[in-house]
Amino acid sequence: MNWINAANQKRILLALIAIHAFGFVSFYPDVVTVSDETSYVLQTRLLAEGTNEEIVSDPFTGGFIRTGRLTHYPLGTALLALPFFWVGGWKFVFWMPFIASLLALWATTNWLKAEGRAPLFAAILLAYPQTIVFSRLCMSELPSLLIVSLGLFFFWRGLDGKRVVYWSAAGLLAGLSILIREGNALFFAPFFLGALLRRDSRWWVLLATGAAGVGGRLLAHKLYLDDAFYMRPPLAFGAQYIASNIPLYTAALMVLVPGGLLFSLLYKGRRRPELIAAVAAYFFLHLVYSFAGSESGLIKSLVIGPRFFIPLLPLLAFSMAESVPRLWAVAIRRWSAYSTRLESLGRMAAVGWLSGVAILIISIHAGHHFWSDGQAAIRDAIYHHTPEGSVIVTDSRATGKFLDSIYGNRIALSRHWLDRDKAEILVRRNGSIFIVQLDRSESAFWKTVAQENTDYREAYTLPMRLVLDRTF
Repeated sequence: MNWINAANQKRILLALIAIHAFGFVSFYPDVVTVSDETSYVLQTRLLAEGTNEEIVSDPFTGGFIRTGRLTHYPLGTALLALPFFWVGGWKFVFWMPFIASLLALWATTNWLKAEGRAPLFAAILLAYPQTIVFSRLCMSELPSLLIVSLGLFFFWRGLDGKRVVYWSAAGLLAGLSILIREGNALFFAPFFLGALLRRDSRWWVLLATGAAGVGGRLLAHKLYLDDAFYMRPPLAFGAQYIASNIPLYTAALMVLVPGGLLFSLLYKGRRRPELIAAVAAYFFLHLVYSFAGSESGLIKSLVIGPRFFIPLLPLLAFSMAESVPRLWAVAIRRWSAYSTRLESLGRMAAVGWLSGVAILIISIHAGHHFWSDGQAAIRDAIYHHTPEGSVIVTDSRATGKFLDSIYGNRIALSRHWLDRDKAEILVRRNGSIFIVQLDRSESAFWKTVAQENTDYREAYTLPMRLVLDRTF
């Protein structure tokens, strides 16, 4: 299976990285496109301002009120984005996930090389479409990918020497990984437990530095939130979600990563039980998790649900780099009479796959950019047709990502809270209010919200004037 020599593998990886960089720079993001992303950008901005709450206008009194703590997620992602915010404001934070993708590729490639395996398997990180999409979004997926790939790389380096140095780095990164997302701990726990059970020398280094990393999260949340044990309440978990999640998630890890889930379970290299346990535990966690993005419609759910497995990619790449060549060699020996034809087919498949990855990378950058142009048009329409400081009544589930103080000063109130009596008070005090409704139709959930929008608007007895009715 030595179709591509080491030098050419390096060149191919560099070419894919160059395409990734060209796509990102050429189609640079200029709008927040995901509701959760607004929370991360808000966290970053508040950190830059040295606070964890906003002071906003009270439309009923004309005074100012404090919003209270505006943190929904662990602080790690915002802390990583903070230097970029300092350099160029909110429009610069998109560099953070992109650079994280490059560093994760570096860590995975060197992990493979250190283990004597083909570094080209690191291309799996770029072949997974969700990696490219979320390298454009200021969210926790790419920071998680980075810290997992670096932590596992250092753990493996520590197996062969300088254990105190490398395992100190691995333990610290493992502990700090929960400052980005709590589920990241599942990638490290089997390996650290394995070191203990195998009685590896210096196993205590992992425990001590891991505890220090966890302490870093506790300290950060204590200082910023005054709550060391703060954790956003998760959505539901349960066996009843397996049936709906398993088709999509299995397909994602068997098609988007060709045979990835199966080949990882067939891994026979070092620390085999730990590696398989890490893959299985992380996969199972999301099988029983209630969120799969189905309310966003079919197309978006194909992106939103499988995004959870972005941090799993380094483990899949590493395990496939061992199992795929070994199993291929077995196949060649078993069907030796067809070895020449098989080698030719294998070479064609490899070239076709790599060519497809290159096309995929640039297509996703361009596609997301043109889609986000529509999102920017919605944002601009709202701000163009509502004056500075105006009161907006809306359903934040649909419009929250467009109504953010980074774009301009608007006072957004939830239509679930603002009844007719309150609306009349606001009209008397402010002269007018704006009802901003965004109707979506890609799923049953959003069709229901659209009907609620209509019902809410029709329930008003106050005189109204249509300002804008537009399809995007």
